[in-house]
Amino acid sequence: LGDGIGGQPNGALASRSALRFLAARLDGCDDEGACEEALHATNGHLYDLMRSSETAGMGSTVAGVMLRRGAVLWFSVGDSRVYRFGD
Repeated sequence: LGDGIGGQPNGALASRSALRFLAARLDGCDDEGACEEALHATNGHLYDLMRSSETAGMGSTVAGVMLRRGAVLWFSVGDSRVYRFGD
């Protein structure tokens, strides 16, 4: 899940770009450290995109869950959240 930051320009572009970039890097994420590296790389990717005056100031939140053999990894950056429902 990605969501452009409210009030900032090009939120749809920011969230779409972040999710595409992140999705291409999550396949190899088998642990928390690898997922954290993928999220930092995604942040860097958005900063690179913002070097253009048309996209300056854009940003996105991201949140997700990854199911791996024997593990569940979840992450949230910004005010997008992941909730666990259960008994």
